[in-house]
Amino acid sequence: MVTAESTRAYSWYALALLTIVSLLNYRDRTLSYILFTPIKQEMSFSDFELALLGTTSFVIFFTALGVPFGRLADRSSRKNMIAAGLAVWSLFSGLTGFANGFWSLFFCRVMVGVGEATLGPAALSLLSDYFPPRMRASVQSVYASGITIGAGYLSKAIELTSRADLADDVQPWFESSTTPPGPCFVDVFSEIRAALPLSVLGVLGEQAGGAQT
Repeated sequence: MVTAESTRAYSWYALALLTIVSLLNYRDRTLSYILFTPIKQEMSFSDFELALLGTTSFVIFFTALGVPFGRLADRSSRKNMIAAGLAVWSLFSGLTGFANGFWSLFFCRVMVGVGEATLGPAALSLLSDYFPPRMRASVQSVYASGITIGAGYLSKAIELTSRADLADDVQPWFESSTTPPGPCFVDVFSEIRAALPLSVLGVLGEQAGGAQT
């Protein structure tokens, strides 16, 4: 028997899971921009080719597919849609590390954009179903924090990798992008926890209690 208590627990679980997926979304999206300089040096790309890899290959497809995927989320399984998108962008983020030329790298970036375009419409729609209207603003702000946490994770990863003198080796970054965030998560979350106002957690707790009545 499905109880109201189990439904509330699953809603918070879904929020946590989607926030982590949003974090991974931002990480894989941004990684190549940070590595543009070593990529240019290693593969002898021109500035024009780098611009194509940055805007044409990812941004245009990511933006243009938002509305069609929104329509698809209204008519199909949103969970399956997110799972398929996550599989696609993770696969092609990893394959980016094996790209040996401009067009193979361009195609990988296009597919990362296609995969990541599925997340936003489906995730926001799911969260709207899982939480009552009075909580949705707070819930969506928690979900959106995945981008900020992802930026912090990526910054910490770059710092740790630089210490290990691996910053000039491009391929391991992309080959490891299909794996979950590693030990540097501890540093990132400790910094966020220190800066996060307790009032934010208090508000969410009060709203969760109010939703039980």
